[in-house]
Amino acid sequence: MKKIFINSKESDSKEKNLKKDIESYNMGASKKDMKNSLSSKEIYNIDKDLIKEIPKESKKAQELYSKSSDIFNEYFRGYEEKTLKEMARANLKIEDVKNHITNLKKSTVTTKKEYVVYRGVTGKFDVNRFNKSDGFISTSFDKAIAKGYTRGNGEIVVIRVLKGTPVMYIRQNSIYPLHMELLMPDDFYLKKLASKGKNEYVVTKRKLKNSQF
Repeated sequence: MKKIFINSKESDSKEKNLKKDIESYNMGASKKDMKNSLSSKEIYNIDKDLIKEIPKESKKAQELYSKSSDIFNEYFRGYEEKTLKEMARANLKIEDVKNHITNLKKSTVTTKKEYVVYRGVTGKFDVNRFNKSDGFISTSFDKAIAKGYTRGNGEIVVIRVLKGTPVMYIRQNSIYPLHMELLMPDDFYLKKLASKGKNEYVVTKRKLKNSQF
């Protein structure tokens, strides 16, 4: 599996470009909480571990997910009217979404170490209700980005991603690359870590009934 980033000169160049990207993004961030809080070196190291060469169809699927995760996740849950209207505007049929989901999964990479990621939710987080709702688990490596999704009255969920977990890291094709988004497949759920804080979980595989993928 071909990896991106090879030599030290390329590393220096990537980090310099990342610094510029972070400065530019943070200057334009509309909310303080949505500003990126990771350093260019932290982002570079995550990129180095998780970015891989993927087919162009998978790149398109990652970009579309970053535009509207509802189009993907409501495929599993049942579509709401507003999402169907969005699909119609984009000339997307349900069969097209199914193909995008297949292509998104082709961008899966297996983690070689443990990571901690974050998910911002509005209101109080109910893990049992969350686990009953099928779909991809969207998270961010950046706690500040996750905090922005709480809208000031929610909670930040801390999620441990163990070594050997299949994930989709979509930063390189996202329309919001500095949101540092990491997805877990639809056959994973959150399991409470009893010895940790009230909102700390680990992603665990489950068997889905009637899975189409």
